[in-house]
Amino acid sequence: MKAVLVRSAVLSAALTFALSPFAFAVNAANQTAVDNGGAYLAGLQAADGHIGNAPAGDTDWSAVALAAAGRDLGTVQTAGGTSLRAYLAGHVPGASATPNDWARGIIAITADGQNPYDFGGTNYVAKLKSFATGHQLGSATDTNDDFFGLIALAAARVPNTDPVLADEVAAVLSYQHADGGFTYTTGPATGSDVDDTAAAITALRAAQASGAGTAAVATALAAAQSYVMPLQHADGGFPFNPAFGPDSNVSSSAWTLIALNALGLGDATAGAAAQGYLSSQQLPDGSFPSSFTPGVGDIFDTTPAVTALAGATWPAKIYAGALPVVQDPTPSPSPSPSVSPSPTPSATPSPAPAGIVLGASATPTPTPTTGSVLGASTLPAVGEVANLTLLLIAFAFASTAGLAVYLRQRRR
Repeated sequence: MKAVLVRSAVLSAALTFALSPFAFAVNAANQTAVDNGGAYLAGLQAADGHIGNAPAGDTDWSAVALAAAGRDLGTVQTAGGTSLRAYLAGHVPGASATPNDWARGIIAITADGQNPYDFGGTNYVAKLKSFATGHQLGSATDTNDDFFGLIALAAARVPNTDPVLADEVAAVLSYQHADGGFTYTTGPATGSDVDDTAAAITALRAAQASGAGTAAVATALAAAQSYVMPLQHADGGFPFNPAFGPDSNVSSSAWTLIALNALGLGDATAGAAAQGYLSSQQLPDGSFPSSFTPGVGDIFDTTPAVTALAGATWPAKIYAGALPVVQDPTPSPSPSPSVSPSPTPSATPSPAPAGIVLGASATPTPTPTTGSVLGASTLPAVGEVANLTLLLIAFAFASTAGLAVYLRQRRR
């Protein structure tokens, strides 16, 4: 199908990555799906250059997908309108931006081959690192700001000696559950899910490519694969969390394929099956549907599906230009804001010099927000327990789909 990164044997043996993009060939069926998906996303562009209804998240992830599909973002524009690249450069995240806003921006900027240290007159990397507190990024209770933060730092080619990068690797490793999986919160009571495990795999693989891989990282990747791969269905797809329903869905399948692409396993048996599932779900207009609104195209699901089928991962490309002469100093701790992340295998650690590409020709959010999902309530009087129990059971069944939607939308 496609040699998306390089074969696992090559990854294991290589001491360094090539400076130029990896060679790969997307098969005809996947190329058609990627082209049609890219056309759908470009068709949602407004005259000012943004894409979708939520300009920040939708636009950034569309930029990643379009770049992964081989589009030049400087030419993605409506007739007489502003290009997608120009829109990104002119819309720097504001004062209320979260770590994931900056991380998502870095992933989009580098996918387009631009400089994250000076884009739109802003050093996105310094902004992201300014959220470092307590040896992690942003919220102490969310994991997604660390997953995508680590991916972004790798995309910017932050040196593996950088303390923020080292802290992020350690933080992500600390979030792994005993079953090998990960979830959206640091709370130990929440069970693992496929999407966040795939995001963690992708982040740890990016760390390896940055030269920050260790034996602990390799062990964590193997354990994460052991959690997620048995959950693949006969149709090739993956569920979000079996506890919320066993059916495959586009988003979970795309995020998992992105992780497999990062590991060089996108064209292995499981990867090929996931490709088949994703391709089968594409709608006539080129979009991919949300599993909660079958038959209706959804940008949240389309962007990772296009990225995955293009053979790409997150990051789609690593910044190849010159790094600042003086690296940003380690930021002093700052209060953690409420996070709304953009946007949710075994491999040998290998360093990555300038210019490596981890996915298709120029791979969330994956966008979570902090806070309790169901909250707490006052205990009822003893005589009310039976009725309350029945009410809670009914509520649990009725709210399962809604809760799953909420959890998936908060991931990136």
